[in-house]
Amino acid sequence: DYKHALVVLDYHTGAEVKVFTNVENYFISMPRWSPDGKMIVALRTLNNRRSISMFNMAGDSVTNTGTDTKENIGYPVLHSTG
Repeated sequence: DYKHALVVLDYHTGAEVKVFTNVENYFISMPRWSPDGKMIVALRTLNNRRSISMFNMAGDSVTNTGTDTKENIGYPVLHSTG
């Protein structure tokens, strides 16, 4: 059905730890963990528009960090501003 989701797997067992629902069916790419392991940043693409999004491991929330754009976005990286 070509349905996309962000699925977090246990490294040792391969068991599903968390599945982020994706009702809009964004194509999710280039995920990267935050240093504390509480968030995942990834690109989401739909209808040739991209956004950088944060996936919260403590819940099911997904937050866009800016507006959708047609510009090509490279690999997202989290960093501390402090």
